[in-house]
Amino acid sequence: MDKAAPAIDATPSVPSPRAPKADPRAAAARERARLEAEADKQKAALARLRADRAADPDEYGPGEYEAARDVIRTQQAATTAALERLSVVVLTPHQEDYVPVVAALAVGWKLMNDVERNSLLRQLARRVVLARQPEGGTTVTVHPVWEPDPWA
Repeated sequence: MDKAAPAIDATPSVPSPRAPKADPRAAAARERARLEAEADKQKAALARLRADRAADPDEYGPGEYEAARDVIRTQQAATTAALERLSVVVLTPHQEDYVPVVAALAVGWKLMNDVERNSLLRQLARRVVLARQPEGGTTVTVHPVWEPDPWA
């Protein structure tokens, strides 16, 4: 017992915490909120720039207003593009969302007719790609709906 006591005493009383599983949809939602706030700031900055120029047009030298406007519009375009990329992640469902469909398909495969099987498979597959190989074979690739569209 004396030999086991130091090892028992050295064992932590609380198990080490596991890192939480990263949720890409939650991260994308946070990033979307940040980008939407950034887009609002850019819109307000452009409105302030226009109002300032309208109030005092002589304050700006030749091309200064246009350069400032173009900088803001470039930032707006980048923010809009980032928001569009995020929408793919936010709208992409989780694989776990389709567990009931897969279970129904596995359980009832032999009992279903072709129309019912096709209906369930359409809920799972975004696209099926058949590609001819140079050596004469064919590859089949299934793009599931819970993964981002690789062709988008």
